[in-house]
Amino acid sequence: MTRADNSHKNTSQERLPCSRRHGYVLFTDGTDIDGIGCAILAKLAFGDDVNIIYPKYPIRPGIKKFLADHKHEWYPHTYFITDLWPGNDIASERVKIFDHHGHTGSDPHDCGTSSFYNYLVGDNKLQPTKIINSFVELTRLFDTFEWREHNHDAPYRLHLLFKAWGRERYIKVFLGKLLNNLELFLPEDLATADVQQKKITKICKEIADASKIVTIDGRQVMLTECPLMYRNELRDYLFYGTPSADALIILISDTSLVLYRSLKNDYDISIISQRFGGSLHPSRDGLRADGYPNADIFTLFGK
Repeated sequence: MTRADNSHKNTSQERLPCSRRHGYVLFTDGTDIDGIGCAILAKLAFGDDVNIIYPKYPIRPGIKKFLADHKHEWYPHTYFITDLWPGNDIASERVKIFDHHGHTGSDPHDCGTSSFYNYLVGDNKLQPTKIINSFVELTRLFDTFEWREHNHDAPYRLHLLFKAWGRERYIKVFLGKLLNNLELFLPEDLATADVQQKKITKICKEIADASKIVTIDGRQVMLTECPLMYRNELRDYLFYGTPSADALIILISDTSLVLYRSLKNDYDISIISQRFGGSLHPSRDGLRADGYPNADIFTLFGK
């Protein structure tokens, strides 16, 4: 596989003894395989000439400050923001946003990784290969939940390996596979995924058992606290099991976020999320919305 030609770099900048100047900067979500898929693609396209940043929530202030601090500098050539939505006003000729959460009119079947990949290939920054195509498609199927519709387990295995290995090892392993056209899943990878699935099921059961159910506007709503890394697993554990409530509100225990999730296909979660100020990343199907905690949420959770 060939990488983008980086011969235009100013080599004198590479010899600076302090922090290295990069031709590209990528802001991406570091908590799931979609955001990390974008990081892997950036490394494939730009090698060491990309600085990858995983912003903390709330993401908008941090990204705006970074851009303001560097607005008069000739580098980097381009900023990419993937799988994150800092606001349309931040986009410009040098700042390109690839987000799929309903804000940019993107295809609902796309994800951050697939959108970013299409751009890189279309702009001749990355040469496509069969193995990269497969990796991007599996990531897309997982992030759009289409893997469940097709009864396709491979996308979920990517997710399980990310949980088992952590961010840096996941990037290292799959970057190596994609660079060298290796199989995505070895037998030992599948065994690791199976072990991780059992661990996740156990953790989700413990979290669900510790939750409580309250009535809001005549609906049964489950209140729970959960680390960010298990937010999707908990919702799936309840949604595809035998949910005892109509909706789920998750107070994320390790960052400043509140997640609103419907546990019934016919219940629009925005009815509850808007009441408590949840307005980030509302899904097109009405099943998901995010927000930041406020006094009403803390009162609801008895804090």
